[in-house]
Amino acid sequence: KKTGDSNVALIGFPSVGKSTLLNKITNAKSKVAAYEFTTLDAIPGLMEHKHARIMIIDLPGIIKDASKGKGFGRRILAVAKTSNLILIMLDIWNMPYLQYKIILDELYNIGIRLDRFPPLISISYLKSGGLSLASTVPLTGLTLEMARGICKEFKIVNALIVAHQDITPDDLIDRLNGNCVYISSLVVCNKMDIATPAQEKFLDELEREGRNIIRISAETGMNLDLLQDEIFRKLDLIRIYLKPKGSKADLIEPLVVPRDSDVRYVAGKIHRDFVEGFRYAFVQHATKQETDVLPTVEHRKWKVGLGYTLQDFDVVQINIK
Repeated sequence: KKTGDSNVALIGFPSVGKSTLLNKITNAKSKVAAYEFTTLDAIPGLMEHKHARIMIIDLPGIIKDASKGKGFGRRILAVAKTSNLILIMLDIWNMPYLQYKIILDELYNIGIRLDRFPPLISISYLKSGGLSLASTVPLTGLTLEMARGICKEFKIVNALIVAHQDITPDDLIDRLNGNCVYISSLVVCNKMDIATPAQEKFLDELEREGRNIIRISAETGMNLDLLQDEIFRKLDLIRIYLKPKGSKADLIEPLVVPRDSDVRYVAGKIHRDFVEGFRYAFVQHATKQETDVLPTVEHRKWKVGLGYTLQDFDVVQINIK
């Protein structure tokens, strides 16, 4: 069950230090021991950071072929599919590059696509006319014959496929399957406080691939503040301050919502009556530095409707009938 403003799935091999990390950055009390498979169930913990309530879920350690059901892997990965962010945890003392590649494969096989957007493909199913492939951009990785072969596997004979970006055969397969999820990810490598220079070189290949790795020590607390900041940034949350009509704005406890949320979303978070009885809203923009206790609010008010997209630190007053 989802609670908090966002959910983060903590994934890694057994005994990489996930339970220790969970205990350090949340209010959870996950069992900690120096042997594998300590965590037999998903353990949630609430991390409060920058006014956001973020649920971190420590999943049981996954192993190779988890996506095929080994070690209750399919059940574990099914929880990950419902998260807003996947936090991959590696152990510098246990072949981190190999761990990372295995975890990526298992996530991919279960239908989790990391740090990608859904492919922009529209499909119109027809009664006759065969299969056609059109695109609004040049296609370099998919031909009509490839598309026909893929669609034949799905028993699709008559359809118009329109690609709105350069797509691959895998993109088309994902679109036809319809069961893939697209989730952001973070990678952390644990036990870096006792890593040797030679061991740190194991991370170089990952970073050459463009993957930023946060080096931490769950045991000593090394870089855990940085990790919490990165989790908040990756979740792409914004803070909205509410101003009741006739009262001052509450600049202490903001409402935390996903970026690009509109007034309708915020009104619904308060109560559905604020959507059903909505007349208009006043919005004041504000700024806040890390050293500021309270945000600085502009005097100018903007009268907006339900579809207005809000920004971080906006002050909102909703007027209802």
